[in-house]
Amino acid sequence: MDLNEEEKQLCKELRDRVVDLKIGDPYRVMDFHMIRFLRARGMDIEKAEDMFRKYIAWRLENNVDNACSWEIAQDLKESTPYKVVGHSLNGGLVVYAHVGSWNPLVAHGRYEELMKLAYHELEYLTQFHKYFTLQKNYFSKMVLIINLEGLSFAHVSTVDYIRALISLLKAFEAYYPESLKVAFLINAPWVFSILWSIAKPFISTATHERLRFLGADRETWKEEIQQYIAEDQYPECIGGTLKDNFELVYEDGKVVGKFITEPETNDNECKDELPAAVPESVDMLD
Repeated sequence: MDLNEEEKQLCKELRDRVVDLKIGDPYRVMDFHMIRFLRARGMDIEKAEDMFRKYIAWRLENNVDNACSWEIAQDLKESTPYKVVGHSLNGGLVVYAHVGSWNPLVAHGRYEELMKLAYHELEYLTQFHKYFTLQKNYFSKMVLIINLEGLSFAHVSTVDYIRALISLLKAFEAYYPESLKVAFLINAPWVFSILWSIAKPFISTATHERLRFLGADRETWKEEIQQYIAEDQYPECIGGTLKDNFELVYEDGKVVGKFITEPETNDNECKDELPAAVPESVDMLD
């Protein structure tokens, strides 16, 4: 769905206001990207401009344009507990993150490396958004499933882990606006209440309203999750039908499906394309 005329005009005005900036990738001043900043600031052009200027300044200061090519420590990269697994009913990304499975001891004394990893992964996800915008003419938002099973006191007591979490939340809110459609948090143990009390102050009201706390009842997950995601677009380990070792990757300018390891059968043989058709006629601006 295209933007309406008022939104297009505001995008043009915002683009004209920031013409003095070193933008880099032309995608950043396309309507489907600029509308994220406008919506994040209630369509207030002055506030959106301020947000966009801070975004570009942050990118330049941290060399974020080259983040996807940064060398990341192998142990951190291999332990990253998330992957893109499919697409939602309205064509956005489905990201599965088993946060509770991540070993917090890996983070000890490595805050700077963790932030390098965080920026690298945020930019990697941006490539998916860019792909759907340029190739599919979609305004892409993530549907995020966060599995908290395994979360322990070790997570909330590792200083660099918490510092990195807070910095990641701040960066996501400030520099990747309107990227989240909805987030489902499942299998939260008692210790999550501690982590939530730490994280909550850094989460905007708009983002907070998109969070769904679903506990440990799989039937509840199914009812809630399948309002946004077909069962073949999220992993078997949490009640879907997608092979657990399958993920979508962005490489060579396109999104393709891959198995992380060889599956036992070829029932889900992966081809060099998305695993299922992205809906052709949907309202991508909800």
